Amino acid sequence: GSAVPPIDGSVTTAKLANSAVTDAKIDTMAASKLTGALPAIDGSALTNLNGVSVYEVWSRSDAYSTLSNADTEYTTNWNKYGDSINAGMTESSGVFSFPSTGVWIVKTVLCGFMNAGENNSCYMVTKVTTDNSTYTSKATVRQGAHSTLWYHGSTEEIVDVTDTSNVKVKFQFGRDAGTQEVYFTSGRYTRVIFMKVGET
Repeated sequence: GSAVPPIDGSVTTAKLANSAVTDAKIDTMAASKLTGALPAIDGSALTNLNGVSVYEVWSRSDAYSTLSNADTEYTTNWNKYGDSINAGMTESSGVFSFPSTGVWIVKTVLCGFMNAGENNSCYMVTKVTTDNSTYTSKATVRQGAHSTLWYHGSTEEIVDVTDTSNVKVKFQFGRDAGTQEVYFTSGRYTRVIFMKVGET
């Protein structure tokens, strides 16, 4: 004969075998049921999360460098300094390459000293290329001061790194006239900061 279905309300917890209720049989679950200890979550499946996933500080090992002309690009002595998160930036001859695609913030901090008798200004420019060839000036910090005074300024620029082979940055320094000193001292003064804040 035909199998007789169970009477409503007659299937008790004890009658259900272990693992009998599979994920496919669970449609929705009330929030009130989500209690107790939760299992560890595998973060590899999570995407499109915002937040700083890379943080890195670069500077030059020189104590200071005298700016005696405009449009100076330092091609040596760049190094990473201080604490970092998932470091990965690389530098070659003053050109910085990103370790991964994504939305990055590039921040510059310019600090220096105006020599005696000088009353001019100096600047630091963030330059970006998207074809690994032609660079465009994106952000400029310019500071002026009177004789024998310190100066300080900063910029932030969003860089959408869609291709790590072609999107790169470098930094130009210069002065209007006379001689000024830009201080580095291994990251204590002038520095560049790279932060990855999202996916492109």
